[in-house]
Amino acid sequence: MTKLTIFPQHNKFLVTDQNNRTLYTIKRKWRGGYAILDQNHYELYVLSPGTQDRHPVYQIQLNGKKCGEYRCKSKFLEPAMLLELGTKTMMLRTDDGLSYTILVKNQPCGSMTVIPLPRNEYKYELQIEDAEFDDYIPLLPLAAVECIAPKEKDAQR
Repeated sequence: MTKLTIFPQHNKFLVTDQNNRTLYTIKRKWRGGYAILDQNHYELYVLSPGTQDRHPVYQIQLNGKKCGEYRCKSKFLEPAMLLELGTKTMMLRTDDGLSYTILVKNQPCGSMTVIPLPRNEYKYELQIEDAEFDDYIPLLPLAAVECIAPKEKDAQR
């Protein structure tokens, strides 16, 4: 089981493992969206900004070319996000926008927890089976929170 923590630091996010080693850096792109960089600062994947539709769609790009989509299936009634990348299909479901279950073929393979921090920032704890992990996985929580607002976030407004 791969366990990652994603937390904000200045204008980026750091992705660390359970031994507090920094594995990735996630930077916000200047036109919106996010890029995930490895330890050598090589850009692995880019998550484009979501569309302005009722159910936003985020593109996942590799080397400037679309390789998958991450779409909002529902925001209010059984909130869920669906990832389609190549032959892989993954669903993230939540009831409160804070605790997510990651499903592959309707079988749980991981979880994600959103932890509110001061100044409307969030820390994410991600656990996923090793067989389902790939370099783009740390980008998914950022889009999920943009699309499905945690209940805590709504209470602060």
